Amino acid sequence: MAGVKKIAASYAGAYFSLAVDMKLTDAVEADMRLIAAVLAENPELVKVLASPVIGTAKKQGILLALFQGKVHELTIRFLHLMVKALRIRLLNEIAQHTLQLCKEFKGIRTVSLKTAIPLSDKLRDAFEIKLKGLLQSEIDLVEITDPSLIGGFVVQVDDDRYDASFKSKLNKLDRQFEINIYKKGF
Repeated sequence: MAGVKKIAASYAGAYFSLAVDMKLTDAVEADMRLIAAVLAENPELVKVLASPVIGTAKKQGILLALFQGKVHELTIRFLHLMVKALRIRLLNEIAQHTLQLCKEFKGIRTVSLKTAIPLSDKLRDAFEIKLKGLLQSEIDLVEITDPSLIGGFVVQVDDDRYDASFKSKLNKLDRQFEINIYKKGF
């Protein structure tokens, strides 16, 4: 799995670097959003692109029929290259990595916010304002609802995690009760 991510990152990096050089980052971002959406909505297409039985000419024809006139010519050429290099099965991973590169290029950081219940609009706005101030950048807030947290929240930015959930506090308290500070025999 790590090898797949590394290969996808390599192709996405090269593709995005070319897009930066050609000043096509916005077009590439739109193209990758479209491609990711099409792949998510069509699991059969993913199977077809991954199939070693279906030839490269057929795969290129399918991709042309789907995306010609809807994506930039650079993306069409990139898709042809992916088919020829037998890497088209990684298209979804490449699209996701390219979208992440687009966010980084724009200075947008992904922030994961996990709560026990869905946030109200007012609370979401308050979190966004606070996080933007703390991180000093634009953010892409990804909300996750996890009832097992009981209450509170968990924020993750890159490799940093702040856990202010009730579940975490109860677990800490439980571990403290397990430590017996009194000696038996009195």
